[in-house]
Amino acid sequence: MPVMITIKEIAERAGVSATTVSNVLHGNTSHTSEETTEKVKKIIKDQNYVPNMGAMILAHSFSKIIGVILQYTTRGAEKTFMDPFEGELLSALEEEIRKNGYYTMLYVATSVSEVIALAATWKIDGLIIIGLQPDECGLLRSSTSQPMVFIDCYFNNDGNEYYNVGLADREGSRAMTDYLISVGHKKIAFLADSSSPRGVDKERLEGVRTAFEENKLEFTGKNFISISRDGNKRHRILDSLAANRTDYTALFFSSDYYAFDALTYFAEKNIHVPEDYSLAGFDDNVFSRTAHPKISTVHQDVSEKGIRAV
Repeated sequence: MPVMITIKEIAERAGVSATTVSNVLHGNTSHTSEETTEKVKKIIKDQNYVPNMGAMILAHSFSKIIGVILQYTTRGAEKTFMDPFEGELLSALEEEIRKNGYYTMLYVATSVSEVIALAATWKIDGLIIIGLQPDECGLLRSSTSQPMVFIDCYFNNDGNEYYNVGLADREGSRAMTDYLISVGHKKIAFLADSSSPRGVDKERLEGVRTAFEENKLEFTGKNFISISRDGNKRHRILDSLAANRTDYTALFFSSDYYAFDALTYFAEKNIHVPEDYSLAGFDDNVFSRTAHPKISTVHQDVSEKGIRAV
């Protein structure tokens, strides 16, 4: 295996000190001539030199590492990254972090205590937190002084200062519900994967409720259906909807992931969309764009979220 050239050897080839090479590697070239800087950079490039990250972290007060933290979710056999929302968001985050000269550390946390431990034990320059619940955000914010930006989070009025990149979720679901009502639907159900929605799903549920009230329709418990993250359990709920098609004419899912899942499952059960049910989702991701027949959806620019967070 070839041995990588050292900083000392680069310095000898360039005829400069090791300190000068180190300064060039770290962009501190204000006291180095352009000619010397370019000479050192050429040797570094020609020799495919890669700085030792461990040594860099030890030698400086910064690490150039941004921790990207997701809340772990499982849908039975379906794991966190199977939803294209996460894939598009992470891709945008990684690209933007790299453009700014930093590195991405991705961590999928099962609890907020894991995130707190990560912030305490790793020399991370900042955190980007995706999809935590209000109480968890408050605990994290109070437990570490690390710079952090949240994505798609809602917060308690707890005196902490938060930076969040998100949507007007309530307005988006209100607009979708208004649309469904405008095309003749009065029997609409909103479906989300919790019996007591919090955060994003709570806001989307409230948007549906607001649209009902504004259109002089009564919103009752029947207009909300709790579905499961587990595919088998979720499909049993869809089975009951397939067997009894008199209660609803439109099903508005909290995400395109669930709307597309319902579309494909209904097709297997010979339930026709939109003749038997109209389906709507939220995200405008690859699922809704490739679905046939089409799913109505609320658009969001997921990549822009990632760019703005960085």
